[in-house]
Amino acid sequence: MMYWDGDWSGWTWFAMGFSMLVFWGLVATAVWLGMRAVSTMRSTAVSPPPMSAEDALRRRFAEGQIDEEEFNRRLRVLRADSLSHT
Repeated sequence: MMYWDGDWSGWTWFAMGFSMLVFWGLVATAVWLGMRAVSTMRSTAVSPPPMSAEDALRRRFAEGQIDEEEFNRRLRVLRADSLSHT
């Protein structure tokens, strides 16, 4: 015969409370691990390599920030400087 009249013992309440704590603990752990995985993926994303001095100079010339004379002068200085360091 089934007893549906609410005759539960203290152990039943303890088991339900404990299982609820375990359930929400697992949910919280899963959310925490998921957020950590997303954070790790973002931090290990490949960033573009740093721009060389010549590339920066070419970009400034292409954008019209410096004229051809200035570009050639600075390019000679950069190349002379790189030859003196090797």
